[in-house]
Amino acid sequence: MSSNTNNFITRFIHSLMENGNDRRDQAEKHLKDTLEKSKEMIENWHQPTKTRGFWRRDLNQGTYVTSQEPQLRGGVGRRTNWG
Repeated sequence: MSSNTNNFITRFIHSLMENGNDRRDQAEKHLKDTLEKSKEMIENWHQPTKTRGFWRRDLNQGTYVTSQEPQLRGGVGRRTNWG
């Protein structure tokens, strides 16, 4: 009787265990997908992020001037002209 019980328990344990080949195949698929996505991301890094002459626009000029003036950017120990 113990051999039947042992056989049932062994079959039950084996039914819950993962298949090593399936696990390896899933890991390889995940690595391939990750590699493809990283190659695509690296290609996108080489693309320009701003258009030519973006620094000449009024909006960007205002940001540049504001960042250079300590009174306008709220520098430490500086009093503003209006306050």
